[in-house]
Amino acid sequence: MDNYLINDVTPLQVGSKVKEAREVFTHLIYSHLPVEENGEFIGCISENDVYCFEGEKLLEDYSYAIEPFFVLEEANWLDVLKAFAAHNCNIIPVLN
Repeated sequence: MDNYLINDVTPLQVGSKVKEAREVFTHLIYSHLPVEENGEFIGCISENDVYCFEGEKLLEDYSYAIEPFFVLEEANWLDVLKAFAAHNCNIIPVLN
């Protein structure tokens, strides 16, 4: 699976403003972006949700929309494909 990992997506911080997340989405083609709190992965926020939220508010104000989905490094391809389908996304965080 290492050949398919993208390591150039910088996670958003839960304390970031929604408008900052919108700016990142304008430069990327991903459906979701990972979100961290104190260096720990907490979930992903979708592009669709970000455009529905108030730009000056923080991502943490919409924590209910941060979805805690991921796959583990040792996951097999079937589990990875299931995760893509279950979360209607085109990017999946891989955790070790």
